Amino acid sequence: MEQLLSEIYEKVVYASDIYNELNQKYDEEVENLIQPLKEKISAEELDELRALMYSASFVAEKNGFYMGVHVAVKFLSESLNVTGTK
Repeated sequence: MEQLLSEIYEKVVYASDIYNELNQKYDEEVENLIQPLKEKISAEELDELRALMYSASFVAEKNGFYMGVHVAVKFLSESLNVTGTK
């Protein structure tokens, strides 16, 4: 199941226009966050920091997608199992 969700995320969500728009905003936010460090650390360290931020963000987004799908499926399955009796 995780492999299927991973493929859906990467081929549908990650490749969507809205994701690309949000990524541009994220790029701006990352640059704003590291701006104060540009005079304190080397360019290589900035690149490493930037890469770590993007990696953590990708994992968090993907896990959030998994969680959202699991919650949606659970909600749907529970709502369809309504028997009408208490």
